[in-house]
Amino acid sequence: MDIHKPKLAHSLREFLAEIGTITVGILIALGLESAVEAYHNRRLVDRARIELRAELRSNRDTLADTISQEKKASVPLAALLAYGRARLQGRPARLAPDLQLNMRFVQMSTAGWDSALATQALVHMPYDQAHALSVAYAGTRVFNDYEADATRHWMELNTWPDDPGTLSHDQLQAAVHELALNQGYQQSLIASGAHLLLAYDKAIAALR
Repeated sequence: MDIHKPKLAHSLREFLAEIGTITVGILIALGLESAVEAYHNRRLVDRARIELRAELRSNRDTLADTISQEKKASVPLAALLAYGRARLQGRPARLAPDLQLNMRFVQMSTAGWDSALATQALVHMPYDQAHALSVAYAGTRVFNDYEADATRHWMELNTWPDDPGTLSHDQLQAAVHELALNQGYQQSLIASGAHLLLAYDKAIAALR
């Protein structure tokens, strides 16, 4: 095997030419690496935008329907609460025979946001998009926390019999307490949901 020793530059011109050649080679390599990385990041961001837009639109539709259902359920919930409080106070109380209380508890999805964080796609997004998304998903976490707590308190009412008139005083007192908590959570859900709808709209618009 022949080993060729590097030739020493015989002049400043030759030295500068060799240095220039090496420098250009390094710059080309770095430029290609940067181009490949930029292409990868662009594809990552494009995919994240598609998934986030789909998730936000789905969440928005689900949220709008949930708020509508919560507003409908607020009427029989208020009637049950008024009935329970009247009985506890010894006042005459009646419930409509066809009264139905149907509650709906739905968690908003955060899979797209979690993926964007895990893959660092947000790092490569423009600030206005990342900010709008942060606001929307911060509101989503608040809403989901309300839903989780409301669900837990709603489950406490599963012992409510078909005929509330059969409840003892202690049972009625416990039921009224849970009904009041449910009403509080319901009002919070409706209020936070209204703000969240606006945040979803802004985030979806920012991603276009």
